[in-house]
Amino acid sequence: MCSDNVSTDSPITSPKSDMYGLDTFAHSIAQSIRLSVRPEGTTIAINGAWGSGKSSAINLCVNHLQNEVDAGSIVIVRFNCWWFRGEEALALAFFRELRAALQPTLSAKAAEILPKLGANLLKAGSVVSPALNLFGLGGAGSMAAGTMNWLSGMIDEGDSVETLHQALADALRQSDKRLLVVIDDIDRLSPDEALLIFRLVKSVGRLPNILYLLAYDREIAEQVVTEHYPSEGPHYLEKIVQAAFDLPAPARTDLNKACLKQVERICGAPPQEQHTHILNLFHEVIAPEIQTPRDVLRFANALTITWPAIGSEVDLGDYLAIEALRLFQPEIFRAVRGNRSIVCNIPSERARREELSSQYDDALLAKVDAMEKPRMKRVLMRLFPPLEAVWSNVWHSSSSGRWAAQRRVCSSAHFDTYFRFSLSDDAAPRSDIASLIAEPSNTSLIHDMFRQAVNTIRGNGTTRAAVLLDELNVNASRFSDEAVLPFLTNLFQIADEVDVPQDRERGFEITGNNLRFHWLLRALTIERFSIEERSDLIRTACETASLAWLVDLTTSAHGQHQEREDRDPVREEDRLMTLADAQSLREFTLGKIRDAAGSGALLEANRLSYILYRWRDFAGDAEHEVREWASEQLSDDQSVAKFAHSFMSTSWGQGFGFNGLGDLVATPSDQVPTSGLDDVLDEQRFRERLEELEASTAISAEEQEIVSRYLAAWRAQDRGSDD
Repeated sequence: MCSDNVSTDSPITSPKSDMYGLDTFAHSIAQSIRLSVRPEGTTIAINGAWGSGKSSAINLCVNHLQNEVDAGSIVIVRFNCWWFRGEEALALAFFRELRAALQPTLSAKAAEILPKLGANLLKAGSVVSPALNLFGLGGAGSMAAGTMNWLSGMIDEGDSVETLHQALADALRQSDKRLLVVIDDIDRLSPDEALLIFRLVKSVGRLPNILYLLAYDREIAEQVVTEHYPSEGPHYLEKIVQAAFDLPAPARTDLNKACLKQVERICGAPPQEQHTHILNLFHEVIAPEIQTPRDVLRFANALTITWPAIGSEVDLGDYLAIEALRLFQPEIFRAVRGNRSIVCNIPSERARREELSSQYDDALLAKVDAMEKPRMKRVLMRLFPPLEAVWSNVWHSSSSGRWAAQRRVCSSAHFDTYFRFSLSDDAAPRSDIASLIAEPSNTSLIHDMFRQAVNTIRGNGTTRAAVLLDELNVNASRFSDEAVLPFLTNLFQIADEVDVPQDRERGFEITGNNLRFHWLLRALTIERFSIEERSDLIRTACETASLAWLVDLTTSAHGQHQEREDRDPVREEDRLMTLADAQSLREFTLGKIRDAAGSGALLEANRLSYILYRWRDFAGDAEHEVREWASEQLSDDQSVAKFAHSFMSTSWGQGFGFNGLGDLVATPSDQVPTSGLDDVLDEQRFRERLEELEASTAISAEEQEIVSRYLAAWRAQDRGSDD
């Protein structure tokens, strides 16, 4: 479906619409026509490439002759030759248009000379019967009617072409009116049809008070003539056309101005801070491709269709450049689209730069003309800064987050949006991010948005919650200082609902929404607040936090103050909290765990097994209370199944094989604790209860499956230990 704003390829009709400096040229042509006294078939040609504005120039020329038309001194005939197909139809239409224009000026007898002249010139055999009507000599019907030999009846024995031509010339010479025949778009005809137009003008042209104004592409016309008259070539046209003028090329500044005006009309005015980026891309990528007014129109129409679909989700400068490549450099566009991995990722091996440079040339520039390659390299490096590492030895190692926040095409998360005309599966709507930033205290908005994201499964099986957290991470700097506390408070409340298994690590990917929460927390606090400020802020946000996230955050904040042999101590400026607040938070969290255990809510908690181990760590001398509570729960069948579900994890592995023939995908397998389980519950009793439930019908089928999988993994580990 096309937008109402799509512009047709309509030429302008008045000087006030002229954006390319055509009016001065057209005025000069009109002045020449105005001053032509008693012309004898004078033929003027306007030469220009397809889309250069020939039709607009003709319209402007006609506009400047309007006073003469109104005064009756000039009659203008616009012969739209591309309305007709076939040489006979073109020829008959040509003579009919001339006759209709001349009839008011000539006597009835003289008016009949023209069709007789046409009949003699054509010397046709069978033509469609409505041709009679085209000549105004009677007959009716449509062009689909039957055929008849009618021309022979119009050719009298004594009527030679010379006699008829002289008689018509004498009649026209008595007229006080001049006839201007305008024939545009000759280069849109087939070669045979275009050649016919030139033959007709040549045959009938030398008549008093008649001028011709033709418009065509000189190169195409000369090629057509040369193919049919190889001995004459371009000299054939020189015999027909007395004055030929090349349409002045639009000034580069006018084309740029017109193009940018269309961009602003369609896409809106960009923020001031984007001007340099947009104009750099415009002058490097777009302007060199815009050579004619029709190029401006093509570009504008493409934007009109694609911008409403993805405009709010992309960087404007990148979008305009990619659209220009799609329209004017399709080979480059396809090469980029098919090589996302190399245009969006900074190479890790600097030593292989020369080797990679050759590979990148082959992948991206193989079909580019040698003269254009330097510019196209610059184009691609402006759009994809990672390419600078290979082609110019400039490394942007810390810029990926900024590119993602700007939704640049070089960001892997946003790349697909530019090529699919729909939001990438790896990106969240910009409006969602803006809403969260604008309303950090809106609890229902934040919770509803994340719950909806958790329930939206992407093509790779993960949820949109992971994407939303990644987008917030790269846009963290857009939050005001005052927004951080209310936003984190609302986010912490829903953290356990968002930490879903679908988004946890798979194979060699070590991530998960829990880790994304940590990244976002640091992005929002570390660089903008002192340790005392952020410590107090985090402690306040934790007061209503969901339990598993509270335990995890407490573990991380307190652990940053503990010395470990296997790592360097965390610098104070990188710590989330002061030691005092971290210890206070640890006591607070321990109380929350105990409260949940007493109310029964702990059994329903996310990451139950993790909480049990942290409970034991936090309890210190009271560590026995964890095992006692857990062992008490073993008397309940559903509680046993919940323990099994929580303590069982999934491991993803790949066989490496030999000679590059390893597994291409990771395979999941169930894993259960091999040690430490007895620290938090009675391991022997737990196994006995599992074996009882394996043969029981007291639990649901889903719980039965979990119990069976847990025991199968446990037994597999037993067999491995025996080996």
